Amino acid sequence: MKLSKCESCEKEQFEFNRRRELERKEILDRDKTTLGPNESWYLLSAKWLQRWHNFMQGANVLPGPITNSSDLLDASNKLKPHLVRAKHYRGVSPDVYKYFESAYGGGPPIKRHTLDIYDTIGDEPGKEQLSN
Repeated sequence: MKLSKCESCEKEQFEFNRRRELERKEILDRDKTTLGPNESWYLLSAKWLQRWHNFMQGANVLPGPITNSSDLLDASNKLKPHLVRAKHYRGVSPDVYKYFESAYGGGPPIKRHTLDIYDTIGDEPGKEQLSN
């Protein structure tokens, strides 16, 4: 006996695949490895980014809102201590972050002139932890 897929399952799979292709194109078009003189890196939770990668690799679960607040910040909205680049956070270009924020919401945005989350040199005074 051969089992057939239900129509709604096929439609859902089609929609996930279509979204993956759209997002792949959008991110590739916006991604870059260097920034302009007045640009900053946007730092993202590595946990959230892994959930997005899992979705892009075929998981039929969207990553949900960006989780910088719970993954990178403490209860008083200050950076958690001992965060390590690549292990706890990753940097993306402003255009990639804006796409993710528009598509998934969440946050808050964390901007830096370097990929060191604790390096606030050159950032606006009083805005060391988060961006506007």
